[in-house]
Amino acid sequence: MSADLMAVLLVGTSLVNLLLASFVWSRQEGRAGQALIGLMLASTLWSLSYSVELQTTGVLFKVAGDFKYVGIGALPVVWMIFALLWSGRDRFVTSRLVIALLIEPTLVLT
Repeated sequence: MSADLMAVLLVGTSLVNLLLASFVWSRQEGRAGQALIGLMLASTLWSLSYSVELQTTGVLFKVAGDFKYVGIGALPVVWMIFALLWSGRDRFVTSRLVIALLIEPTLVLT
């Protein structure tokens, strides 16, 4: 698959994620909806950053493409929080858990 086609697909995926995030935002009733929005935004950041990286040749834009790692690192954390909230295990989602889940992605990014 060519880089141009991949970039177009990634931008399309990002737009769909943003539309779904706005849809969930207008109908959210609990914390699971907020986590789902975070999941979609992290995926959007990943997709858009990677599409920028694929389409550019300059060093500055390649560095901008490295923001995809923020989205990649956030996805498992937000996914776990969403899964716990959606399955009714709200009592497990504490600030202590969130901090513990963020340790590894933070170390990887630094």
